[in-house]
Amino acid sequence: MERVEHFHSSGPSPEPLRIKVELGQKGGYAFEVSLSGADEAAMVARVREIYKKLDTEFCSRGAA
Repeated sequence: MERVEHFHSSGPSPEPLRIKVELGQKGGYAFEVSLSGADEAAMVARVREIYKKLDTEFCSRGAA
């Protein structure tokens, strides 16, 4: 006799933050930030901070 068990979970994602950085054909960067959480204002503030850091790290290097 073979026993098969299936478990399904609908809890919070184990990866609440995902960041994708792509280098475009003309050398520019594009960012995609995915964040999950219950506090919308905190998430918006965090995404704003993340984009600022990404812009400083990837886009401002050649400008100086």
